[in-house]
Order: sequence, then structure tokens, then C-alpha cells
Amino acid sequence: MPNYIPDFSKTHWMVSNPVRTTRTGMDGKPFRCPFCAGSEGDTPPEVYRLGKGEANKPEWSVRVFANLFPITELHEVVVHSPDHEKNLEDFPLVQVENIIKTYISRFNLLKSKGKVFIFHNYALISGASLAHPHSQITVVPNDIPTVTLPIQPQVNVVEQVGEFISYCPDYSEWSYETWIKPIFNFQFSIFNQTQISNFSKI
Repeated sequence: MPNYIPDFSKTHWMVSNPVRTTRTGMDGKPFRCPFCAGSEGDTPPEVYRLGKGEANKPEWSVRVFANLFPITELHEVVVHSPDHEKNLEDFPLVQVENIIKTYISRFNLLKSKGKVFIFHNYALISGASLAHPHSQITVVPNDIPTVTLPIQPQVNVVEQVGEFISYCPDYSEWSYETWIKPIFNFQFSIFNQTQISNFSKI
């Protein structure tokens, strides 16, 4: 059961769930990766998939299912591909587009239930408990205050692809911190195919 804890010193809220300490891989013991092709039975049933084959069977390109160790009551895992090693920077464009389409589909389905957050812990060092590349989608209840980062000025431009720009803010908190934002304001939930393609390229 998730706990929402206010931090009055910073006007922030923290969310914790003790069940996450029992996640697969946290004890250091060998195990079969539940995200690889052929291990579909080791995860909760799919709620979404792209690719061929039957539900909860191989031949998928992207899979989504409930997180066994949720942070929030609604918490999903998006497995980027059946490949245990490859990630966004390794995929052909069409696979990155499939992942973005998956994000949009799940966002549109879940947005009526609260505030949707999509994030990707890159590798074990960033907090992921499983090395197989994946993203996560959480939904925070609307009555829990959330604060998003203010948009930083567009300086130190790295690249522009169509209507998207990537840049490194002067006030970066981490080395190599890079932001991606649209040049014009439009909603993530209604990206068209051209926007999905340009976003995937950048």
C-alpha cells in the first residue's frame, strides 16, 4: 500500500511502499529475467502490447503490465523490447516510435485516474532493480500536490528535429543533463505520426 508523506520543509510530498524492498533482483541471487521473451508467464497479465502473437506469449515488440512492486496504486511497467541488452539508443527508429506510441496510449487511458508520470531509470545505477531496459508509468491521485520543474531557457542547443529541441540548461543539476521540449505548445496526448517520429529521432 503506497504511503504519501508530506515534506513540510520543502512543500514536497514523498511516496513510499515497503513492498518494493522485496523486488526481484534486490537480494543479489541469480534469477531468470522476467522481462525477456519466453518469460511472459513470470509477469502479471499484459494490459497492452505491440507486435505479433497471442497475449502473454512471445513475438511482441513492446509489453505493458502491472508492476508487481508498485509505488502507487496504479503502476505499470513498459518493457522496451524482448532484447535484454538493447535500449533506446540502439533501436531502429520504428521501435522507438512504438515505445512513444505506447506511452501515449497508456497516458490517454490513465489520465482520468490521476496525474500520470512516465519515467525511465537508466540501468541499475539509477535505481532500476532489473537490467532489462524498461520504463515505468505511475498515477498519483489528483488530491496529492505535485510540482513540476519550471521550464528552463533554451540555451546550449544540442539539436533540433522538426518541432522539438534538445538543450542543456545553464542551471543543470547533473552532468550532461539534457532537456527535450516542443518549440510550440501542443499536447503529448495528441501527437500525430510526424510528431511521434521527430520526437523519437531526437
